Amino acid sequence: MADIGEQGGNGTAARAVSEKELFRAAALVIVASFGLFAEALQTFLTAGTYLPVDQLKGTVNTFPPGLNIASGAAEVFMVFMGLSVGFGVLFFGYNNSSMTFLFTLVSLVLGWYVFVVNAIARPIFNFKKDQHPPLEPLGGWDSQYRADVTFYMGYLVSSMCTCAISIGLHFYSVLNLYRTQEGLIDRTRLVLYRARLIYYGCLVLVLGLGIITLTGWVRKQEGAGRLARTVIYPPTFITYPNVGILSGLCMLVYGIIALQTAVMPNKNMVAFTVIAGVLLWVWMVGFHVMCQIAQASRNALGQVQFNGQGIVIAYLMTSVCFAPAWFAQDLGNALSKREDAYDVKTSI
Repeated sequence: MADIGEQGGNGTAARAVSEKELFRAAALVIVASFGLFAEALQTFLTAGTYLPVDQLKGTVNTFPPGLNIASGAAEVFMVFMGLSVGFGVLFFGYNNSSMTFLFTLVSLVLGWYVFVVNAIARPIFNFKKDQHPPLEPLGGWDSQYRADVTFYMGYLVSSMCTCAISIGLHFYSVLNLYRTQEGLIDRTRLVLYRARLIYYGCLVLVLGLGIITLTGWVRKQEGAGRLARTVIYPPTFITYPNVGILSGLCMLVYGIIALQTAVMPNKNMVAFTVIAGVLLWVWMVGFHVMCQIAQASRNALGQVQFNGQGIVIAYLMTSVCFAPAWFAQDLGNALSKREDAYDVKTSI
């Protein structure tokens, strides 16, 4: 594989970086950007851009549309930025590490803003004001305790985990591309790859627990059959409680597998984690999205209820399923490089 001499932001040449490393880093930026693509567009287009300026600050009972618009615009810019950098490296040979570093800083600032607005401020505001989302079972919950537990585990915590994975993966991907361009990555430092896999594995595990908690309470209260009205606690849509429980269990198992790989890394566990990620993605898109959301996309009058939500959740689940598998593969590559280095050392 040919090597590419990188030009650092300070004008000094960094170590030569192989095309494979550079293209792999750029591909991660593209995947992470697509993970935000649908949500970014939907958030921006439905945030109230048509409202007069004096209504953007919201009211006592209305979450400020201006914050939603800014959050959607920030996500759109992050997606555009990521795709521009990724495709620029892959197809046009545009490989400016200074520009990538600037985008890394922008992604950090905008990512935190999006996380706070989308995953913390808006969910809490909606819950306190009894607004949608979340959309409770028809007739409400049987007790305030269930309402509180399902909100925190099924909505707030699950939203935070999903947002942390998608936004965090985007930031890491841009930072990783910059470090690759500058030749700053040590592919043999197992502790870093294990730490990243533990972090994302924990997020996936907690997300699975949140889905199980929500769908379990729904099943106990409403029964196992198709619900009269879809229960919505983003990122979870429940039309069939049993399918939701299985989705949560699959997510939980995937998180456990990722943690096991990080704690006791070996090539077999790395391969198992990657396969598990692919299978989980197939399940989440095929059942969690197509079964739960698509089947409930029309009401009794044939009117579309959740137009576009299936695409948003499918893209977000792509990031959720992809992140641990990617970091497990990084860990496997680090294991191989350390073994190669050890073989060279012992042979000398």
